[in-house]
Amino acid sequence: MLDELRPLPDSPAPRPGDTVRLHPGALAAGPGPYTVADIDMGLGGLLELNLSTDEPGYWDWATYVEAADVRTVTRYGADGPRTWTLTTP
Repeated sequence: MLDELRPLPDSPAPRPGDTVRLHPGALAAGPGPYTVADIDMGLGGLLELNLSTDEPGYWDWATYVEAADVRTVTRYGADGPRTWTLTTP
């Protein structure tokens, strides 16, 4: 099986497809919600965020944040959505 087709291990760290909200003041655009589009390991694991799909022009907008900027993560799975507070060292 191709690696990109293998399911990701369940982890509290944000991953592509998760919805995140940021700590107040972390981003001038506001706390979110944002969708994690990618994790750029070449930039030290920065999260690439897109606006949620209900925002006008969301495909044109993206930004990078550090995991420490994330307040909550919501992941949708077979059992429904789960939300937790992200704690970073």
